[in-house]
Parts: sequence; C-alpha cells; structure tokens
Amino acid sequence: MEWFKESFFPDREIPVVNVLSRFGMVYTAFLIGLRMDPGLLKRSGKKAVVIGLSSIAVPFITIALSSGLILMSKDKEDRILYVFSVCAVNSLTSFANLVPTLTELKLLNSEIGRIAMSASMTNDIVAAMAIMIYTLKQAGRDNSVYIFYATLSLGVYIFFVVGIIRPMAIWVIERTPPGKPVDEGYILFFLVMLLVSAFMGDTIGTNVYYSSLMLGLVIPDGPPLAAGLTEKIETIVGAIFMPIYFSSSGMKTSVDSITIGNDWRFLQLINFMGWLGKVTGTLLPSLYYKFPFNDALSLSLFLNSKGLVEVIAYNMLYNNGIISQQSFTVMIFSVIIVTGLSTPMAASIYKPFRHYTVYKRQDGKDKEARLKPLRSGRAAPLLIPHKLSRSESIAHHISRSERIINAFLIQEQRNQGRVNVHPFTTIAPYTSIHDEVCHLALDKRALLILLPFHKRRVLGGGVHVNSRLRAANHKVLLHAPCSVGVVIDKVTTEDDANYVCTLPGKVEYNVALFFFGGEDDREGLAIAGRMAASPGVSLDVTRFLPSRSIRENPMERKLDNRLLEQFRHETIGMDRVTYREQLVQDMEEIVGVLREYSDAIYDLVIVGMRHKVNSVVTEGGLMDWSDCPELGVVGDFLASPDFSGKFTILVVKQQDQSDADSYLPDVDEGLYDEELSSPPAPGAPGRATSLDRHVEHS
Repeated sequence: MEWFKESFFPDREIPVVNVLSRFGMVYTAFLIGLRMDPGLLKRSGKKAVVIGLSSIAVPFITIALSSGLILMSKDKEDRILYVFSVCAVNSLTSFANLVPTLTELKLLNSEIGRIAMSASMTNDIVAAMAIMIYTLKQAGRDNSVYIFYATLSLGVYIFFVVGIIRPMAIWVIERTPPGKPVDEGYILFFLVMLLVSAFMGDTIGTNVYYSSLMLGLVIPDGPPLAAGLTEKIETIVGAIFMPIYFSSSGMKTSVDSITIGNDWRFLQLINFMGWLGKVTGTLLPSLYYKFPFNDALSLSLFLNSKGLVEVIAYNMLYNNGIISQQSFTVMIFSVIIVTGLSTPMAASIYKPFRHYTVYKRQDGKDKEARLKPLRSGRAAPLLIPHKLSRSESIAHHISRSERIINAFLIQEQRNQGRVNVHPFTTIAPYTSIHDEVCHLALDKRALLILLPFHKRRVLGGGVHVNSRLRAANHKVLLHAPCSVGVVIDKVTTEDDANYVCTLPGKVEYNVALFFFGGEDDREGLAIAGRMAASPGVSLDVTRFLPSRSIRENPMERKLDNRLLEQFRHETIGMDRVTYREQLVQDMEEIVGVLREYSDAIYDLVIVGMRHKVNSVVTEGGLMDWSDCPELGVVGDFLASPDFSGKFTILVVKQQDQSDADSYLPDVDEGLYDEELSSPPAPGAPGRATSLDRHVEHS
C-alpha cells in the first residue's frame, strides 16, 4: 500500500501528521479525565480495588517470569527496561478502553460494569504512580541530586493542577447560573491550560497523556464546565485528531518486519501469558467474593479489553527505541485480536437480567410497600441520595423532578412512622437505566416499580414522544424482579395534578378498577385493596364477565373468583368500596361500557396489562391494531385519544417468574431521545407523573 501512503501521507507531510497526532493524544486524554469519576472507587468498596490490584499483579508477574527465561541475549539494563515496559502495558486495563465497550454493550450500569470500571480506575492510578516513580528513578540515574529537582518539579506541577486549576474550575461553576452554559471565554481558558499542562508534564519527564488526564480529573465532572468542554472538543477529536493518530500508528506497523524467530515466539508468549494472567488475576478474587462463575469469567474478559491507551503506550515505547518495529507491529495486532475475541465472549457469557429472575412472586398484600423514585440524566453510572445531589454541579437538572420528590416527602411528614421515603437520583443513559432500576428494586426488595408513560402533553395540544424512554420502560417490563405499573396522566391542568399533595388533612381520592381476569388484574386488585384501606380513598371495582359461553382456563377463573371473594369479604361494611359486575359479549361492548366512564369523577383508574388468553378481551385480535401494545388492549384504549376520560391511569403488570415474556412486543429505541408528534385529538395521553403524586399517597 505504498501508493496509498504516498498519496495521502507523503514524507514531507509526516511532521504535520505527527503534530496533529500529538494534539489528538492530548485532547483524548483530557476527555477521558473529564468523564472519569474518582468517587466511583469509594462507592464500589474494597472488592473492586482488590480485584483491580490483583488483575495488575498476576499478569505482571506471569509476564515477567516468562520474559526472564527468554531475554538472556540482551544486556542487563536494556532487558530490565524492556521487560518492565512490556509487562506494564500488558498488565493494565484503562478506564478509557473499558467505558466505550460497556456503553456499546449497554452494561454501563450493570453490577459487573461498575466493578469493571472501578477496577480499571485502580489500574490507571497504579499506572500513574508507576510513571512518577519511573520518572524519579530516571532522573537520579546519573546524579542523585536530580531526584530532588525531579521531585520538586513534580510537586510544582501537582500544585498547579490541584491548587490552581481545580479552584478556578469550581469558581467558574459557582459563577455559572443553573441551567446556563459556561461562558466561551472560560472554555477557551481551560483549553489553553490543557496545552500548558501537557507542556509541563512533558518537560518534567512524565508523558503528555497522564498530564492531560490529570487535568481532566481535577475538573468536576458533569455540567456545566466538564459538559461544556466535552461538547466543544469531542467532535473534532473523534472526527479529525484520533483518525489521524491511528493512521499515524498504522504507518509505523510493517508486516514485513515480522520474522518467525525467537523474538516472535517471545512476543506470542507475552501476549498469551498476559491474557492468561489477567483472566486468572480477576477470576480468583471474584470467586473469593462469591461472584457467580459466569460473572467472574465475564469480568475477567472485560478487563482484557485493549484499545487507545495501549496504542499510545506502544507508540511511546517505539518512539523511545525501547521496542523494535517488529514488536510494535505484533503488539498492535494483539490489541485488535485480544479485544476482538474477549469482548464478544464476555458479552455472550454475562446475562445481567439473570440476577433479576425470581422463582417466587412477592405478594405485596400484607408486606411493607417499598417505592423507589428514580431519575435519569447523563452517560456515566451514578446512584446518589437525593438530598446529597443538591450541592453538586448537576443540581439544575433536579428541578424537573423536584415536585415529585416533594410529594413523597409530604406524605412521609403526614404519615410519620408509617411511611418512609428514600429518594435516589440515578444518573445514567436511557440505554442502561433499566438495569439500574431493576438492580435497586431487587436490592431493596421493592414490591412495585412505577414507570412514566413515554408520551406527554405539550403546549399547543401536541404530544411529546420519548422513544428512548419507551424502550427503557419495555426493558424494565421484561426483566423487573417485582410488579410494574405504567402511569398515564390524562389530567388537563397542573392544578388538578397537584391538589392531592398540597391540600392539608385528609383528601377524598376516587379510584376505579376494571377487572377482566388474569394475573395482572389480580395484581391490580391487590394494589387497589391496599389503597382502599386508607380512610380518604373511595374505590369502585367493576368486573367484566362474558355474557356468552367462552372456553376459559378453569384455574385462572378459580383464582379470580377466590381473590374477589376475599376482597369482598374484607370490604364488607365499607361504604367507600363498591363492587359491580358487567356482562359483555365482545370487545365492542367493552369499549362502549368504558366510554360511559369517561365522564366519571375518578382520580385514578387501575387496569391489568395482560388478560386471560381465552377471554372477550383477547379474542378480538385488537392487539394488532394497538398504538402502544405494551399497555395491553384495554390500557392502550384508555391511553388513546379515542377515550376522553380526564384521569390518571395505572396499567399493572405482575412480576414474571422467568426472564422472558413473549407477550411484550419489541419496541424501537429510536434515533433521538425525544420527538414531537402532531397535535392529537381531544383526550390524548399526557405526561406520566401524576401517579408519583397519587398512588404513593395512598
């Protein structure tokens, strides 16, 4: 491919390419630092640190032992430097390599994802310390006095970054109004400081990668400053600088330089021992901490991920003459091969939703109800208590959900001793927030997860459609370890949506349940029964029965009758609870009866998501015509513009006892987070927030 090289990268342009490559490395390291959250190590606990240290030590030792048996032909000093450098690069797993892999596989918020990222941060810290020690050692090789100067220079650089740049970054964040972008002048200043930091790091003997990474680390992550810097440079870095850097690295490789000899065999041994040592060093401590074997093996394969950082390291070793062109070529190819094999293997072995599969349903009838409100917002996994988030740089995002949290807190104050509220803020991408929700629900033994509907009203009568929220809801419905409710708010005014949580004392709250039969309707009845126990709640239960003979599942019919009889027995003498039965022949009659309720004064209507297979609801084939089939036939109709009722709807799905659900259709995540549809007919579904204020109240 000499003609290609001469056409696009002629020799006279190589210096320009090298300069641009250097810029690419600086800005990429800075971006990595901006996206890293050092607090993740503290939150992950001791086991992530132990796994991280073990995943470094074991491969380093195995590579060093195998290297010592072969590299006897080199002189002692060169041999030590060569072995140490190759061992270090092959033993480390950088945060920068792991995050894109976990993001692509949508495992960023999984338990393995968190531990892997914490372990990779441990690797990065060890690497930075090793670089500092090596710099000081090299400085004192000729004269011990130089160690003092090197230490002083390193101290000055650390003071510059931590003592000057970080306070300035905090000052800029405090001066920026909530929700507003950082001034362009401040962005330019920090980008100039990045070049100054890289120059200082290169001058004192560390490399520009770690000096740029350190500057990114000291800037508080998230909006407004880190997000503003990322937005300004990530496009040009990803589209221009990094392709040039990889092209420059590719030009240094030469397949012709590879000869089948002792050096080639040694390099293959290094790669194999590094891979084996990384797997062993991760697998053993993981099993010690009681990880399932499949999870431990997946984690060890994820920590074998190679990528940008290894390419940068091998470039440095090659440019400094520590490794030959043959070694550089073989190592670059090994990065591609190891990552290409390890990542798919890990993804195929690790099934995060297996942890949420349960074999015994949780009956919420007589147990403490546990409701965990969650919010979402950025592309790095984080779960923090709500009260702590008010002082962080992400505080301006909280106002969108503040009223919901306040509703929970008001109910806790009104029901002291009976209601405990533990709000959390989850900061995660839509692609993996379902894992956060399921994990927290399992950890807290929650009985019910409440999800907002993916459509809401906007000014002018339109409907805002969040396709990514719909996909996230779909995944929660598939894998939740407890029952799930989808909330559709069709209340027309904000006052109507808020009055329950703002008026003092007891508030009359009218609830209706449409019972068609099946496990989801029975779950809805259990929820409605708990709500009816509150003195301020009235409940109307309507059971729809077929007026003609239908071949039903006798066991399902028996369960329906038993639960309804128990419910009626427990509510005898309660004037606030009414029960009626409605005979219907087909779905057309059901729709007619439901339309009669459109003018009813209800605050909340509960309906099951799925119904009995052989029933009036399912035999009409209307599921094929549903706009939102994940709501079920009845739920889809109640949420549609064809139904004009102005109340909140709760569509309930009972907890599954397996990790698969063939009933729920696949949904498309869409290309964008949100899209605006045309204005709907009267009665279109609105923003799904009312139940966060109403159901929890009961």
